[in-house]
Amino acid sequence: YRLSKTGRRDDIFSSVVSAWSGFTIAFRYRSARYSIVVENPGRVHRGVASVEIDDVRHDGSASIPLVDDANTHRIRIVLGSARCGTG
Repeated sequence: YRLSKTGRRDDIFSSVVSAWSGFTIAFRYRSARYSIVVENPGRVHRGVASVEIDDVRHDGSASIPLVDDANTHRIRIVLGSARCGTG
């Protein structure tokens, strides 16, 4: 699994051992903290199905905007195939 910082964003490039059901990452960007939970319910080795930032679904690329706001942000990443539609 790789987390790559580009400017004020972290880009998520997932490639994990498919036997892993998930893992957590504690990340700090300046004064802010990011608590990242990665779930792998389908035991896949690549792909991001969904991203939630502070309990709000984040559409678009698997990229997390970084803010210097002294808060703790909760990130939830579910690995798998991206889901289409409103479901």
